[in-house]
Amino acid sequence: MSITQTDLRVRVKKFVTNGKHPDCQAVLAASGYGESQLAAGEALLDAWQEAREKVKGLGTIKKSATQAERSAERSAQLEATALREAVRTLWMEDEATLEQFDLVNYRRPPKRSVKQTNGSTNGDGSTAEAPATEASNGDSPTAETPANGSSNGKTNGSGWVSDYQLGTPQRIARWRVLFSMVGKLAEAKQAKLAEFGWDGAHVDQALSLVEKYAQADAAQQKKIKVVELSQAAAQQAEQELRRWYLQASRLTRSAIKRRVSPDQQQYMRDLLGL
Repeated sequence: MSITQTDLRVRVKKFVTNGKHPDCQAVLAASGYGESQLAAGEALLDAWQEAREKVKGLGTIKKSATQAERSAERSAQLEATALREAVRTLWMEDEATLEQFDLVNYRRPPKRSVKQTNGSTNGDGSTAEAPATEASNGDSPTAETPANGSSNGKTNGSGWVSDYQLGTPQRIARWRVLFSMVGKLAEAKQAKLAEFGWDGAHVDQALSLVEKYAQADAAQQKKIKVVELSQAAAQQAEQELRRWYLQASRLTRSAIKRRVSPDQQQYMRDLLGL
């Protein structure tokens, strides 16, 4: 069974430190683990520990980026939901306008916790639960997910596709289209929307929130890639250290059996942590 990371660190440190003891050098040097090899092992240990610390630090940065991305997403989602509600309320019987905003089959879900459908799962493969706040204030997934819904959220007459049933790039693209549609309305309808808070300034502000979300997501993705590369480097450093220690421990055990008197063998193994 492979030793744990904690045990690996402790054992290698003990081996390279006590290996410099005069009682050990005669045995180790003869088996190829003189001072230069011990120094090499210590360097591998230091490199692994530094890589682990880097991953730990980057993990904190990644967490902060994820929180910023979620906050930006939430702000944009609230605005998208509010505009949809305004359009649907003002032109409930105007199917052409509803179609323009992709609202023909739109409905808000009840205020309850619902399951995410953006691919997030628990460790056992089950679908993760979305926060109740998302269900109560935004467009959360509903049961009527159409099989032929297109990537930009259009329903093709099959039912409403929730924003959270789309990937992040598709969701951002959908919100950009949604807010840009206000400027394509007839002037009378634009004036009507403005009466209820959706003037040009508000629409521009909503679009800026979508762009802020896009930027936050891009920043998060960069952090994720950096963390993944650092994790790979740490794993590689650990594998190299494990190979070094496995070889060193086996050869040293063999040398102890051949070069140390039976009554001193256990003492030598204990001294080297073997």
